Amino acid sequence: MCCAQGLPLQVAVNRLLKATRPDRLIIESSGIGHPSGVLKTLKGEGFKHVLTLQAGICLLDPQNLLNTSLRHNALFIEQLACADVLVANKVDRASLQALQAFTKLANSYHTPKAVIAETMQGRLSPQWLTITHTPRPLENPLSEQAITEPVITDTTDHAVLLQSESFSYPLDTCFQLDAIKRWIKSIQLPRLKGILLTEQGHYLFNYAAGTLQCEAVERRVNALQLIAPQLDRKKLATELDQCRCPEKK
Repeated sequence: MCCAQGLPLQVAVNRLLKATRPDRLIIESSGIGHPSGVLKTLKGEGFKHVLTLQAGICLLDPQNLLNTSLRHNALFIEQLACADVLVANKVDRASLQALQAFTKLANSYHTPKAVIAETMQGRLSPQWLTITHTPRPLENPLSEQAITEPVITDTTDHAVLLQSESFSYPLDTCFQLDAIKRWIKSIQLPRLKGILLTEQGHYLFNYAAGTLQCEAVERRVNALQLIAPQLDRKKLATELDQCRCPEKK
């Protein structure tokens, strides 16, 4: 769920519970999801006697702790504060300063995290799903931390909210793999993920922090999700159309 909370989230979860009656429901709210709003909905009257909340897990690229724009971003701070389990991902790519900043941050919360861990490739322990959620105050230890390494700065307005756009295509719509790669690198968005059908089969595209990961997958999906402070949907749709494979005559 991208940015649904409140009534839209309640409706979506209700439909899912009635349709599938799952033993466990995992909500991944994406990079622009407000965990406090999601938690408020799930703890409300509508779900109080239906759901038992387990741990909230925050997966963090520790290199982002050296970025002043993110260190002052309210949503970034909220996601870190609300988490029961705080995990540093991509530790194989992180600098020593970033890893030290993560360790210092993780141990700075007045309400201790249930789990503090490091991982690569987003690998998480299934055991963390059995940890009970603990309500946590909105703390910001980042404001008290000193980073010795010169931090990354940019001109981002910290008050600007991120927005998301999703593009879905018929399963037989084919894209040129090289063209999609060039396009993703050229638009320089903070975040992009999805699976598209190419002339070489289905490929997963995962773009974050200036790095594009691309790999063949077997899932038959044809959709992308983009996240940025400002998105021109019409322009993006036109550029994506230009990446399609030529139609066979």
